[in-house]
Amino acid sequence: MAYCQLSEQMMKEGFLPDPQLIFFFTHPEIGQLLKTRSPNLIKSTSQEKNANLLKHITVSRDNCWTSKTRTPVCNGTVKGIARVVLNLEETKNIQPNDILITHCTDIGWSPFFPLLSGIVTEIGGIISHGAVVAREYGLPCIVGAHNATRLFKSGEYVILNGSKGTLQKLNNLI
Repeated sequence: MAYCQLSEQMMKEGFLPDPQLIFFFTHPEIGQLLKTRSPNLIKSTSQEKNANLLKHITVSRDNCWTSKTRTPVCNGTVKGIARVVLNLEETKNIQPNDILITHCTDIGWSPFFPLLSGIVTEIGGIISHGAVVAREYGLPCIVGAHNATRLFKSGEYVILNGSKGTLQKLNNLI
């Protein structure tokens, strides 16, 4: 969460053109950028991000995220109830076997992972906190599902396919 807040602040102050770029920098590179505002560092990081765009998940017309390369974060398919959680205070609403949909996770979310059957984050990469912990617990997971917290609602029945990188609303409890 700290990096999310830092990236927003850096964008407001003109250090970053895109807040998601922060996840393509190393910690020392972030420090270098704050000291120098190096356009070359931004350019090389933007090129790295563009080269990796195929690994990010994009939204289609039917509210189903599909990874263009079908690269999994954590394999597996699960059907269940979506639980949109925007902050740690809302974690009290998590029920056993929910599929968590959130902006991003950090160490504070760890006690809730054993309750979940799957994880979807709007930002993050293959080594983001949510992805790493999902693999540790064997939970199907996708990251980079932009606007997922707006397009999905708590209580909706969904299917998460971590192998294909998709999340889709289902019409009924089958």
